[in-house]
Amino acid sequence: KNKKTDSYVLKGNIKGQRFSNLINHTQTHSTLRIECSGLTRMDFISAGAMLNSLVVIRQSGKPIIFQHPHHLVAELFSIVGINAVATIVFAKS
Repeated sequence: KNKKTDSYVLKGNIKGQRFSNLINHTQTHSTLRIECSGLTRMDFISAGAMLNSLVVIRQSGKPIIFQHPHHLVAELFSIVGINAVATIVFAKS
């Protein structure tokens, strides 16, 4: 969690992550912003687990915004269906 932007930060190579703290993070935020500029990779299992948490968060009415993912990471998000529950904002080139 980044105090400056108050975003949930994903970085590095994520493998086998369950994202159990993601729902807790949203309890103090009206919008879930997920910063991805430092995220290099994520495995399919982690992406699916994240989607499960995001569906619960979205059903509670909160908007979800992924900020600045690399294109390959964004492609993975699309394949698992994350873009159906979240907005993905790319960095300006």
